[in-house]
Amino acid sequence: MNIWHRISFNASAKLDFLEAIRDFGIIYKTLKLPGDGGMMVFLDIEETEPHWAKISELITTKGAVDIVETIFTNQEIRNAG
Repeated sequence: MNIWHRISFNASAKLDFLEAIRDFGIIYKTLKLPGDGGMMVFLDIEETEPHWAKISELITTKGAVDIVETIFTNQEIRNAG
């Protein structure tokens, strides 16, 4: 079982969050918002990532969107029932 998080936030409002994921070398995507809305940042991260504890803390303290998905292996699914 692997737990993945799809995280998004506005970099203009949470610049320190963006700096942290850059420092950690985490791959992310961006989307420039219309007008002067800033830039949305999107990243997918697994809880086994070495920097997960710090990212989790930033999600909570900075109020980023966090969509969680649990991925089971075929063997885990077969063993469940």
